[in-house]
Amino acid sequence: MKKTFKHTGFGFGILYAVAVILALTGRISIAVLDSMDGITYDYISVSAGPKLTQLLSIFTGSQLYICMTAMGLACALFAAANVLSGIQYAKHGEKINCVWASLFWGVLTTVAALICAGLIGSGMFSAVQRAALKAKSSGGAGTLITAILFVLTIATLFASSVQVIYACIVKGKTEKGIGIRLIIAALFWGLLTSVLAVLTFKVFNTVNPETTACLGLLITDIAVNLIIAFSAHFIAKKAA
Repeated sequence: MKKTFKHTGFGFGILYAVAVILALTGRISIAVLDSMDGITYDYISVSAGPKLTQLLSIFTGSQLYICMTAMGLACALFAAANVLSGIQYAKHGEKINCVWASLFWGVLTTVAALICAGLIGSGMFSAVQRAALKAKSSGGAGTLITAILFVLTIATLFASSVQVIYACIVKGKTEKGIGIRLIIAALFWGLLTSVLAVLTFKVFNTVNPETTACLGLLITDIAVNLIIAFSAHFIAKKAA
């Protein structure tokens, strides 16, 4: 695993640095927009309905746009991390094929994405909005455990996608073969993970989300992601 980090660490470090620079640039742009009165803070809060509806009612239009920008950068970071992993595997081969290393970079990429999103969105809420968000969000140990499991869900999802990419590169051998396998893998991997995402979102987005059900689905997501990751890892090792 130490050798894996030696071959992959520099590339991921550069990727995270670029993402933070883009986030800071975005934050400066938002600050300028705010100084020009381009961000409004008046909102109409909704106290009934699904949890997401209640939370989003606190946002104004310009603030939703900022959140979409932050999430767009986070998604771009994950996409770039997957591409980077494929390039590194094509260069170094089985020397970097380690599920736990993929999981490690998955955790770091998730944390980096959250930091970048936080940088872009920092300071965009008024004191009244922050109080409303806090009131509508359930607190306590359940929230902390849910947050940890959410990070692990995204991290294991990343690890599974990386291991699938490795398997496609090994089995495909040629550029055409790799491309065809990536398309097929994206279809099946995407369908499976999308079903899990829909089920998880459905449980979370209720009037009063049940903590046990939410935690159970997140644990299921993590387990399925790890099964995919280790299965693809075994296929790549066997074919190498």
